Amino acid sequence: MKNPQDSELFDEVSEKRRILKDRGDAAIRSIEIDLDEIKEDSIRIGKKVLIIGGVLLAGYALYRILAPSDDNDETGEEKSSGMKVIRVKERSNPILSQLSGMALALALEYARRRLFQYLDSLEEKKEKG
Repeated sequence: MKNPQDSELFDEVSEKRRILKDRGDAAIRSIEIDLDEIKEDSIRIGKKVLIIGGVLLAGYALYRILAPSDDNDETGEEKSSGMKVIRVKERSNPILSQLSGMALALALEYARRRLFQYLDSLEEKKEKG
């Protein structure tokens, strides 16, 4: 025959076990939600970093194309006969250099504005959605 005290003790232990299981499940759900938010944030930040890096790379490439090279005016090559051949490079036009610098500054400013517009639109979409 069952003892009523044993039955009450068993019911009490079962109730505590159920409460602990519910708390554990709630903690797991909370952690999963936090992890999903971290994943979304890292994806969003990663996209922004890639965009900024692309703009910087494009700006640098544009600068390298438009900026005059810093090479020396003369380069010497040694021929097999022992004679040194000197090639003189043309100097760039100072007006062209100024125009190139201004075009680069305008292009970078335009790219910067477009980048910030795009990032703002991403933030607005996230807030709405």
